[in-house]
Amino acid sequence: PRHPQCGLADALGYFSLQPVQVAKGLMIPSLVVTVLGLVVAALGVRCWQEEPHYLLAGISGTILFASGLMSLIPVAWYNHYLSALPAPAANAQEVGYSLVLGYLGSCLELIGGFSLALSLHQSCKECRRTKAAAKYPHSSQQGPAAVPSPDLVPYRQKPAPQAFSNPMDVLEGERSYRRPPPCDSDL
Repeated sequence: PRHPQCGLADALGYFSLQPVQVAKGLMIPSLVVTVLGLVVAALGVRCWQEEPHYLLAGISGTILFASGLMSLIPVAWYNHYLSALPAPAANAQEVGYSLVLGYLGSCLELIGGFSLALSLHQSCKECRRTKAAAKYPHSSQQGPAAVPSPDLVPYRQKPAPQAFSNPMDVLEGERSYRRPPPCDSDL
């Protein structure tokens, strides 16, 4: 059984190698950018309101995607040069859980960032609809009905999804208001 030893001197020059320096240099900023992306996502998604703010959600997706790249690059680079990194003669270097979790976390962050970045498409639709409405206002004058060109009509879409709420009290009849619940001493 191997026992890890901490606090040893860097006799092999491991920490001065370029892949290790890049990994140390990119992982902490990646975490900071991730926190920033999550804060912007919380403001953009706005679960407490009926309709999200698509532009902020899309920007947060772009930030999270960039953060996923910032963490994937050092993990992949370190893994690529793993066999070339110096190690004591008795130890063989192998891929450990930290690299596997680094790949998994980075890929999940890339997928989540990409899915949030898709909100930019909805934001662009809203911008085009607003510009089309301002450019071609509906006329309230009574006159011959003109058939609008398909290019001039704003894109019609289904309404934005709303948060689910159940108006029915599902615990009705289950609560007993007449007598309090039994205590341990009553049993």
